[in-house]
Amino acid sequence: MNRREFLKIPIAAALLGLVPIGEAKQIKLQPAEVKTGRSGRKFALLWSATKCIFCGACVAACNAVNYNRDKTPNLTWGWPQANTRLVEVKHGEAPRYIFTQCQHCEEPPCVYNCPTGASYIDKELGGLVLVDYNLCVGCKYCISSCPYEARWVNGEGTPSKCTWCVQRVKEGKLPACVAFCPVGARDFGDINDPDSSIAKRLREAKAVYVLMPEKNTKPRFYIVEE
Repeated sequence: MNRREFLKIPIAAALLGLVPIGEAKQIKLQPAEVKTGRSGRKFALLWSATKCIFCGACVAACNAVNYNRDKTPNLTWGWPQANTRLVEVKHGEAPRYIFTQCQHCEEPPCVYNCPTGASYIDKELGGLVLVDYNLCVGCKYCISSCPYEARWVNGEGTPSKCTWCVQRVKEGKLPACVAFCPVGARDFGDINDPDSSIAKRLREAKAVYVLMPEKNTKPRFYIVEE
């Protein structure tokens, strides 16, 4: 199997049974311009379609660190109870699969449509999009407004999402999906720091893509070909 053929890695049936998959909607990948070197911290996450072997370690690490569980979760309301999952995208002629999660957008619809201010951008933490559960009333407007379907309903009836492991970021650690990837397919850091690993990889990548740039959300989850 050629792992360097961009987004052409076949998904085995066994893997499909282990990793949660978003509903196939032929989401388009489009080239992205990455703006770096500006003032202030700007965290972003990189996923390499070239290096990823689709082992599912990122999903397992997320589940273990954030939800204290060691199995791929079940479905709730038709959506995977998981922060990291596979989605089908349209890239060329054939359908492909990529890993995705909350995009931590610079212009997040979930924040703008939250009536209580529970969803917010933490500017002190590099622009992470987070939820203050003391303010959340469970209206689910954030879920319905997210074009990436990145939020799901937890057992308490409130929205859950990828926080890029904010509890680890505060301690200077990498998100679990990044830290436990066995092949270095993921990276995380401040893209405004030109010396950061993620900034260097974005500069040196053969191609950089984002999901649905036409939504004007300015996602910070970058898909790269290396």
